Amino acid sequence: MCIQGSIQDSIFHLENILLKDKDPNYPVFTVRVPRDVGFVTDAPADIFFIAHEDIFKLFHSRRLDYNLVRLFALNLAMKIKRESTPDIAIADPYYMRESQLALSAVRVRASLYLQKCFLDNKRKDNILLAYFPEDTYCVLISIAPKYSLATYFDSGSAKKKNYARIRGVLDDALEGYFKKGGAFKEKAECFRDDGKHKFKHVFEFPYVKQPENSTLEAFYVMHHLKGFVRDSQNLLLPSALRGWAEKLARINDDDLREDFHDTEMPTYVVYKGRVPGVYEEWQDCLEQVNKFSGNSYKGYATREEAVAQWRAHVGKKKNRLKFLVPLLLTATAVILYFTLV
Repeated sequence: MCIQGSIQDSIFHLENILLKDKDPNYPVFTVRVPRDVGFVTDAPADIFFIAHEDIFKLFHSRRLDYNLVRLFALNLAMKIKRESTPDIAIADPYYMRESQLALSAVRVRASLYLQKCFLDNKRKDNILLAYFPEDTYCVLISIAPKYSLATYFDSGSAKKKNYARIRGVLDDALEGYFKKGGAFKEKAECFRDDGKHKFKHVFEFPYVKQPENSTLEAFYVMHHLKGFVRDSQNLLLPSALRGWAEKLARINDDDLREDFHDTEMPTYVVYKGRVPGVYEEWQDCLEQVNKFSGNSYKGYATREEAVAQWRAHVGKKKNRLKFLVPLLLTATAVILYFTLV
């Protein structure tokens, strides 16, 4: 079964299936990362999993899992690519957890990934990165390499955080960007004491602040990711960023909940043979459905062509049933007749 639509609709559909199942399993959705959106695709980063429990938390506006934030970032990166949105890019938050960055090897990989991200998007003014200073807390970082500027959007800044590791990762990535030929705006370069490039890290910034005891910081991050993508053409960084953030800050938790529930993440959810998955592209979904069904994969030119083929196939099955039903009824009547006699 391949369900097209928002992930919300897909989950409701799946729950209806599970409620009718006499022996329901616990669904874990597999997400495959495309290779052409600038995300980390080296194993094991090329595949990640969304637990049904985490989607339940999403619907009830509870603290979000890291993988849901990555899925949302991936969705926006796909949207930017499809619509050729200028001046903005989404970086993969795969390495961006404080618990991971405690390892020096991970910090090196994270810096190399960001260096490549900066170079691949050197014509863009703004690169957005979701970062987890704690595994249960999320902050959005707006990065402008050619301005040497990193702005931290922290909805819970009342609680002080240690950004030393992510600062080091970003600064090392900027130095690598410079060595590989990355350009800077005039008089925008900043330097460390050893002469290497660094970002100007801005932590105190006018930004929407969540109420005390709120646990929706990841929702705030996703709300602002949406806002950046929506308003990217009106953001001439860095001059317009402050006014834009102040305007977007006029939101409370109830408005945020409504805003997020109105968000659709176009996906194709597969539930076949108890092997669920979430796919961004129709061809990926179709391939998986055929594999699960034991069929050879046939690539269709368009989604419409594939749907037409499936409908024709279903129609044939229905016609067979129309023929079989009278035959079965007749056979049943004959059996009953001889039984009663």
